[in-house]
Amino acid sequence: SVAGTLINDLDGDGAKDSNETGLAGWRVYLDANGNCVLDTGEATLLTDASGNYRFTGLAAGSYRVRQILPSGWRRTLPSSGVYSLTLAAGQAVTGKNFGNTQRVLISGAVFNDANGNGARDAAESGLSGWRVFIDTDKDGILDTGERSVLTDSSGNWSFKDLAAGTYLVRVVQQSGWKRTAPSTGSFSVTLTSGKTATNKRFGEQRTV
Repeated sequence: SVAGTLINDLDGDGAKDSNETGLAGWRVYLDANGNCVLDTGEATLLTDASGNYRFTGLAAGSYRVRQILPSGWRRTLPSSGVYSLTLAAGQAVTGKNFGNTQRVLISGAVFNDANGNGARDAAESGLSGWRVFIDTDKDGILDTGERSVLTDSSGNWSFKDLAAGTYLVRVVQQSGWKRTAPSTGSFSVTLTSGKTATNKRFGEQRTV
């Protein structure tokens, strides 16, 4: 057997938190031919009132477990969208959970634009510890109460739990650097429920 839960991932972090409930009435299936489509004859079921599913009576062998993702949602778990597993005779596998959210995702990077051309070349690395923020009042300044994140060790950043809407994303400029991308100094993003905007890159070049 194979079992798991479909989770309403409110904060988009790919994990089930205590305040997050299951998604009832969602369709899960075994993708026998690996084409990412629910075909006639493939085993399928709906999640119960708690968001749980369980395929039973399976023969020993290999299986791919997928879900049908409704419009207005995006998947947060698993990243590949599928669980591929091999069952031995009598084996019961649990914890094959799917995370889904209606929150939007905006992500990108801050990089060291060594040649100042405004594009990230292969040899140019990310800049860690730079602050990226949502400029709610559009004044170009990080104000108290505005959402912000720090770039990770690879220069990447993301906002995973924003409501659908329009956002202006900026980077806090640091001394000794000048911005090379984007030319406008910010990214304006409009997203409907469950959508994503990725590869929003801020280029920075040393001036000292």
